[in-house]
Amino acid sequence: MAPPSLSPTSPKQGVVRARVDIDIEQAFAARAKQRGMKTSDLLRSLVLAEVGTMGPPVSNVPAAPEHADLESLSVRLPAFLMDAVKARAKMRGMPPSRWAAALIQSNLSKLPVLNEEETAALQDNSRLLLKIGTNVNQMARLLNGAFHQTELVRLEVLADVSNSIVRTRNVIRSIVRNTRRGWAADEP
Repeated sequence: MAPPSLSPTSPKQGVVRARVDIDIEQAFAARAKQRGMKTSDLLRSLVLAEVGTMGPPVSNVPAAPEHADLESLSVRLPAFLMDAVKARAKMRGMPPSRWAAALIQSNLSKLPVLNEEETAALQDNSRLLLKIGTNVNQMARLLNGAFHQTELVRLEVLADVSNSIVRTRNVIRSIVRNTRRGWAADEP
């Protein structure tokens, strides 16, 4: 097997070539086919992994509400990957196309993608925080009106409000953390 050579084709790209025995070439082509890749794509990914770079760093894609029109993307997958997509989508209670779209969104934008159950939990916690805020405002008005009568607001009530806020924040953090973790490596 000859060492690979780099032949520049443009200032920004080059070609990597290597001579190998025919059985190695066939085995490499079979491995690429097994992974659902072209041989050139597999070779490129191996070269990039070897030199320690997978291309220029890509920042998170910012939300752009003005460009929120939906567009279609057609993806062809080997049967074993499609089976895995269907299984993962089923675990999340989503159709496969929605699961794939959510996976792409989560990985490009780094924003959590919530399912119906998680969205409902956040809405419940939002309502709870609104009620707590109303109670705090009522206590503040009461204390402002009679600042010398602090016994009107019992310390136990303030402790309950504080505990409710802490529990609610913990639930929200847990949902967001678990959702981010789940989409980063969505394993069964």
